[in-house]
Amino acid sequence: MDELRRQVQDSAIDTVAVVFTDLYGRLLGKRYDAEHFLNDVSRHGSHACDYLLTTDMEMEPVQGYDYTNWERGYGDFHLLPDLQSLRVAAWLNRTALVVCDVTDPATHAVVPFAPRSILREAIAKAESLNYWSMGASELEYYLFRDTYLTANTSGYRELQPYGHYIEDYHMLQATREEHFHGAVRRALRESGIPVESTKGEWGKGQHELNL
Repeated sequence: MDELRRQVQDSAIDTVAVVFTDLYGRLLGKRYDAEHFLNDVSRHGSHACDYLLTTDMEMEPVQGYDYTNWERGYGDFHLLPDLQSLRVAAWLNRTALVVCDVTDPATHAVVPFAPRSILREAIAKAESLNYWSMGASELEYYLFRDTYLTANTSGYRELQPYGHYIEDYHMLQATREEHFHGAVRRALRESGIPVESTKGEWGKGQHELNL
């Protein structure tokens, strides 16, 4: 927090993204003016609509949930910033990012099926058995020449992969794509997230990022 205050005073940071993880692993939330975050949100948290934990991939509310639904009326849950997660989001301009726990605004208990709540419970169970939790991620993805807009317009058909041949461990094709993968590695490292490597995978335009 002291470092954030200094960076806000120096105009290096003017925005704080206050986020939580939805059921699909996406970050949702709000962008706050950094001074307002320091003066208010960092202490009192924020709110978001509870339907966000009951949507499909297209953000349409799904019926049949007891937690929240059209019949009962959609309310809010409380977003409690975990200040230990506060970091510079190096891939965004003058922006910091903090991840929140999702809690009930009345009881202040964590919402048990929110992804971060499930993770916290698993870590606590491991610690109760004298285990220390560690993790690493291998993220696989495809790189296309199409923009998000043109891909959507075409119905996600006949997309053009960035590579035109199998590129598993291929250094030449990976060099052609390094403008993207290098930027990803640098942004993560500058945001305090340890990075191991990127490499080509089997498919055309397929790569993996190891954290």
